[in-house]
Amino acid sequence: FCTMGGRGSLMVALALLLSGASLAQGFGLASLTMVRTGPQPKRVAIVGAGPAGLSLAIALRRLDTGVETVKIFEQKELVAKRDIGGGVQLNGGAAVLAKLGLAEDLHAAAQPMERILSRSADGTQLFDFNLPEMIRGQGDPQMVVNNNVMVYAIMRDNLQSVLSNNVDQRDLTLGKKVVKVSSGGGGARPATLEFADGTREEFDLVIGADGINSKVRKAIVGPESPSYIGIKILFGVAPRGKEAEGDEGPTRPSGSDAEFHQWFGTGGYGLASTYGGLGGTKVDQIALCIADDRPASSNPEWKAEEQSKETLRLALERTGMPEELQKIARRVDRVFEVGCYTSNSLQPWSKDGQLVLVGDAAHAMPPFLGQGANQAIQDAYSLASNLASADTVSEALAKYQRTRLPPTASLTLKSVLVGKLETQAGAGAVFRDALIGTLARIGVAKQIFLDGAAVRV
Repeated sequence: FCTMGGRGSLMVALALLLSGASLAQGFGLASLTMVRTGPQPKRVAIVGAGPAGLSLAIALRRLDTGVETVKIFEQKELVAKRDIGGGVQLNGGAAVLAKLGLAEDLHAAAQPMERILSRSADGTQLFDFNLPEMIRGQGDPQMVVNNNVMVYAIMRDNLQSVLSNNVDQRDLTLGKKVVKVSSGGGGARPATLEFADGTREEFDLVIGADGINSKVRKAIVGPESPSYIGIKILFGVAPRGKEAEGDEGPTRPSGSDAEFHQWFGTGGYGLASTYGGLGGTKVDQIALCIADDRPASSNPEWKAEEQSKETLRLALERTGMPEELQKIARRVDRVFEVGCYTSNSLQPWSKDGQLVLVGDAAHAMPPFLGQGANQAIQDAYSLASNLASADTVSEALAKYQRTRLPPTASLTLKSVLVGKLETQAGAGAVFRDALIGTLARIGVAKQIFLDGAAVRV
């Protein structure tokens, strides 16, 4: 579908979004390759300390999994490095973190989301969603915890801080890069991790939370390359309190901190929003999504380039974005360029009962439904809870994949199609705006959000 152009792709998108079609339902679940059926694992390794890996470590300790040793291996020297990455939207993932006892921590650190206001670049309103009202009335009941609607905006570094503060620090090994992952074949031999420093360790279960270029995934499915979908995102981050002399007042409209403002232009889509930052600060951000057939790096290290500020300014002009976005862009102190990629989530997620995947390692998805971190956190909880309830590791991994593959496969496909829709130009942009307005009026746009935000663990 990604290679289809113009209105043909939009009609496919509309049909799929209306039907709620699931790739997994259409083609069947990926073949399961579990072999080991013995007792539950006692020694578990987690490769990667992003939201998926840290959430999983918390879940393995706080649920009755029977796991005795948890080791998280992260190649970076810091888990919550300041100014790393852009903002993250949490909804279903926030509800799951609440199940693990993090509701108060999250509420204190993040910016609650209350409204999504969507407009075309000329100011025409497409829809206006009151999120607490919508979720309390029609959403998943699990999304309301202690009378708080669990929809938040938080900077990536702050989310990492919240999660890492809830991890047993003895479980965390930093600056330890995995270079090779080997299954024991499902028999008596354990799985093995080999590291860049020449050391190796053995485990009953190795969990890949190591992102789109996962070493664990390679050990399960073999060599493969993620697919670029023809869209690039420019994240411009503007921390409050760094305004230069002569600036023209607040970065965003008064009273809009709890609001996401969407703008649809020619060949691009812009989002203005405010996120909870480290130390109780607030951070304004612009995310500009543009169609670009030239493959761009997925930027997994979140490297900011100085020249990207000019790239952002020119892209805002080219797509006809309004002053609200341009004002934020004038104040950014860093810009991240990120190419959007996806992986085949219908591939097996586990091997021999000794290797298994969570998060982007299992199902890298573009961010156009805001579900990457949410689904990674839900993966973590689902895997841990199945290890706690199943009689054997084989049963646990099979139940985990049966639970999590259908929603993530469906969301991945829908995210690609929504991204294609949002970045239309010319006549396609006119059609896009009319389509979004229509979907909002008949209730489909609301249902898309509620479906993505639902907890499925």
